[in-house]
Amino acid sequence: MANEVQRKYRSTITAQASAAITADTDSTGTQTVIDNSPAGNSAGCDEIQLTLDVTVVPTADAQAEIYMSTSDDGTNYAEYVLIKTIDVSSAATSDYQAGKVFYPRQYTKFKIKAIDYGFTAALNATPVLPEVQ
Repeated sequence: MANEVQRKYRSTITAQASAAITADTDSTGTQTVIDNSPAGNSAGCDEIQLTLDVTVVPTADAQAEIYMSTSDDGTNYAEYVLIKTIDVSSAATSDYQAGKVFYPRQYTKFKIKAIDYGFTAALNATPVLPEVQ
């Protein structure tokens, strides 16, 4: 019988803590660096799945922009780049799929920006690793 490569989901990391975000500004929620070393919090993963957790809705439909910055040494980070734009409904709180990052660098930071209207949200990152069975 041949081996199969399955996907193993690690514990979710709060990449940016929940905070009220004013329209057209970045979140002030505490950021957690995703450390992709074998002993780091993402354990050498080859994929990070992002989820935007909106807990207070905007007064009208808005958007969230997700930005990413990377580093090889944990000190010198590249400029933030926009990796995803998500429509945020004013109808109800929700979790939104915020994209995937494949083969992340050694250190990665993420941040949220509210567009048009403010809302309260956190950004969660789930490392995914291949596992041979």
